[in-house]
Parts: sequence; structure tokens; C-alpha cells
Amino acid sequence: MININGKIYSGNVTIVNGQVISGDLYEDTSSKKFDETKRESANGVKRITIESSVKVNVTACNTTKDITAHLHGSAITNGDIKLSMIKNGDEVYLSAETVGNSINYNNMSIFGESSIVINRSSYGSGLVLDIQIPNKPLEKISVECKNSSINIQSPVTANTITVNSKSGNVNVSAIFQALTVDCKNGNIKVQSEAYCDVILNIASKNGNADVSIGDIANSKVSVDSKNGSCKNSPSLNGRYTASGNVTSKNGNVKFH
Repeated sequence: MININGKIYSGNVTIVNGQVISGDLYEDTSSKKFDETKRESANGVKRITIESSVKVNVTACNTTKDITAHLHGSAITNGDIKLSMIKNGDEVYLSAETVGNSINYNNMSIFGESSIVINRSSYGSGLVLDIQIPNKPLEKISVECKNSSINIQSPVTANTITVNSKSGNVNVSAIFQALTVDCKNGNIKVQSEAYCDVILNIASKNGNADVSIGDIANSKVSVDSKNGSCKNSPSLNGRYTASGNVTSKNGNVKFH
């Protein structure tokens, strides 16, 4: 069994350009609902680290002084999801991780953490970790998600943003100086505006990578795909320099 964007597939699963084109979708009518919130003051916080087994949304708000994590939605699991928030000096560590190690599927126990949580479209947006932070610049935001998508939205701002996704799409519209994205089984979409020179290190194994950066005057970005098309056509009518690389092994690559 494999978890792609929060859905469980069994049998022989084929992925092309980050999309599942063959494989049996796991169906079940039983589910467990989750609704839990944790909150910490953002005073003095410079770094935020997030680890999650479920979909992650990160947004920024002008009217809050806190970091708020809201885990909500439904999942099929005989375990549990533990929401944790720890503040240590200038860093906040957030996690939404599975507790327990199996699900029941046709009277067969499937072991392994990646098979515990199932988000189903019939339950709306599935199981989601919504994180809201104050609208102020941070030194670093790190997000790792094992089984679902990651969204880091404008006006989130950080000098460095790192994203690691095993089986889910990645969408970034945040403001950054350095962006690193490693996505194994999903598409990457970056649509941001430069406010300084930016460095990109973006790689997808089995999906497309579409990167658009505004206000660029000079591009030193290389694009490469082993088994897909490449397009490198940034609009050079801005003020800043973009450098680095955008790559995919089995998908199309575009920098514009």
C-alpha cells in the first residue's frame, strides 16, 4: 500500500508527473474525527520546525501575536494523531504524528506508520494541520510531511524555507531568500515575488516542477529533467538575481 496526497492505494501503483494513473484506491466508510488546537506566543521566535503525517497549511496574519496549530478533519486509523507544540528559546517545534502502527484492511493488519492515516475526499478536506503565524519575517521555516501536501502561503516570510515531502504536492507562495524543496511523489508549484536576491534548490523525483519568481532582473537558474520537458524563460524586468536549480527525474520542469 502507498499513500499519495493522503489517499491510500493498493496493488501495482503507477505514478506519472506526480499523478496516480493506476492502482486500487482504498475504500472504507469508518473514520475518526479530530479537532485539537495548540497555541504559543510568537514573542522572540525566529525559527519554526514542522513535522507532520497529514496535510500542512501555513499562513500568516497581521492580527495575531501567537503561533496557532489546529489539527482537524477525519482519518481512518486504529491509532491516534498526537499534536505537539514546544517552544525552546527562539524556536518552535510543531508536530502532528501518528501514534499506533496498523490499520485494518479486509481483516488484514497493515503495519508501518505511512499506512496509518487516510484522508478521504468524502470527508471534505480530510485531515489537516492548519498553522497560523504572525505576519513578520522569520529566520527559517522547515516543513516535513510524510503522506500529504504542503502549502506555505503568502504573506509568510522567512530568510530560509526548507520543504521535504515524501508523497504529496508542494505549493509555496511565501517570500524567501533561499528555498529548498525535495519532493518524491508529487508536483511542486512555486509562485513568489523576490524582495532580494533568491537562491533555489528545487527537486522532484516523480512530478512536475513549476517555479515562477517575480521582480527578477538576472537569472542564473538552471533547469533539468531526465524524462520530461524543460522550459527556462524568466521575465527579466525586475531588480534582483535568481540562482540555483530546478530539476525533476520523471516530470516536466518550468522556470518563468
